[in-house]
Amino acid sequence: MTNQKQAAWQTYRPERAQGNFDAIVVGSGIGGLACAALLAKEGKSVLVLERHYVAGGFTHTFQRGPYEWDVGVHYVGGSASEKFYFKTTL
Repeated sequence: MTNQKQAAWQTYRPERAQGNFDAIVVGSGIGGLACAALLAKEGKSVLVLERHYVAGGFTHTFQRGPYEWDVGVHYVGGSASEKFYFKTTL
């Protein structure tokens, strides 16, 4: 692991979170980033906390050998059928 990645895995670095914030968002997945963006657009001061060294949650990709994989949900079988819709909504 590189020094940059090792430093990024430290669980808390207070020097990066100085100041007062109107909102603190825990997790930088698509939901957390969307909430943070909307709050910031409304003029709020927002702090986003993320444990991983890259923001994005399940929008990440990783490589194994020559192949690249995404870690998010990319297929939900049968969700487009009318039968599935009625089962889940009734």
